[in-house]
Amino acid sequence: MSRFFITPNIQTALGALLVDKNLIVVCVDKSNVINKLQKKGYKIFSYEQETEKTILRNSKLLLMQQETKQYINSFKGFKQFIFFKPPILPQKLLADYQFPKILNNDAQLSSQIENKLYLENFDVKTPTQLAQPFVFPAVLQYETGYAGNSTFVVYNDKDLQTLISSKKGKYKIVKFIKNNGTYTNNCFCYNDQVFISEPFFQYTGIPGLTRTKLGSCGNNFFVHIDKQAKKDIRSYSKKIGEHLLSMKYKGVFGIDFVLSEGNEVFVIEINPRFTASISFFTQLEKLTGNETFFEKQVKIFSEHKQIESSYNSILKGKRLLVRNDTFEDQVIKGDFQSGIYKIKNNQFEFLREDFFVKGLNKEEVLLFIKNKGFVATPETDIINLYTLSDISEEILINALINLKNQLI
Repeated sequence: MSRFFITPNIQTALGALLVDKNLIVVCVDKSNVINKLQKKGYKIFSYEQETEKTILRNSKLLLMQQETKQYINSFKGFKQFIFFKPPILPQKLLADYQFPKILNNDAQLSSQIENKLYLENFDVKTPTQLAQPFVFPAVLQYETGYAGNSTFVVYNDKDLQTLISSKKGKYKIVKFIKNNGTYTNNCFCYNDQVFISEPFFQYTGIPGLTRTKLGSCGNNFFVHIDKQAKKDIRSYSKKIGEHLLSMKYKGVFGIDFVLSEGNEVFVIEINPRFTASISFFTQLEKLTGNETFFEKQVKIFSEHKQIESSYNSILKGKRLLVRNDTFEDQVIKGDFQSGIYKIKNNQFEFLREDFFVKGLNKEEVLLFIKNKGFVATPETDIINLYTLSDISEEILINALINLKNQLI
């Protein structure tokens, strides 16, 4: 049996590789990390690296390529596919791979749940939907999107109408919550159990890291929040998990929350899949000795029904990412290697080669930096930073912006 993790880029697979070294990663992007991991014995196929051709960063499109089919089908016998984000796949394409076992929920079910207009079906507190005449500021939220690219704060009717006319799709307009920030968690539901991680802070809209006000820029697992708010987040997470189970959904999901200035919790998004934080999250889980959500996912979809019932969600670390914050494609011009660095005088200094957070010492950071020549479309991430230390945001952000300016 061969198990394939299918994803746009290698960074999202690192947590999975840590818990399953026999996993075979199939990705789109080329990276200076891939060759080094291959030399350590990891099996990785990068479409762009193997073919010197570029395609959109899309798992379905990746599987449609002849070179991908040749690589995956070179492994004989039964196959399992696990997707970072499951696409809707036609039967003909699945037949090309001898109908592998998919270790994700049905993609159409996931799309239904993730649709932001569906959120009102859950018995949880959400921002109030507005009717005309609108009270500004308000939030315009389209039914689909990622990393904050489908949610906009609008301050007047003119801006609202401009946005609506420039972007197709169904949408809702909700009350703007004056808030103390966005929080998120990762959860797992199976049978009658709902496993819930502690909530962690979501960095959004940091100037220099993204150009969108609500664009996500990473996570902080060190932040403490109000006890009642934490209790409410846990209660809402359990309700959502039970609702998902009633819909025949099982496995990993993530939830985004807004915490108002009065510490009132509002659910703003449900992500029925692996979330953007999952690779780092999985590595943090492993450091605490947990059976990770990734391992649980593989077990329940492989019909190994016994999963560990205990779960310790006390995780510590920080993750920050830098996006192409311009309105145009940018070609990476700097040539920096990924690995472990320290920060000195607002600059990163390379220390050694390692690609997993377990190799980090105090005050060190792990950087993944896009290759020289990589074409970054607007809001594509070009730097990912991970640390196990509670280094101040000011130090991290200043060093990241300095590095970004050397890349684009």
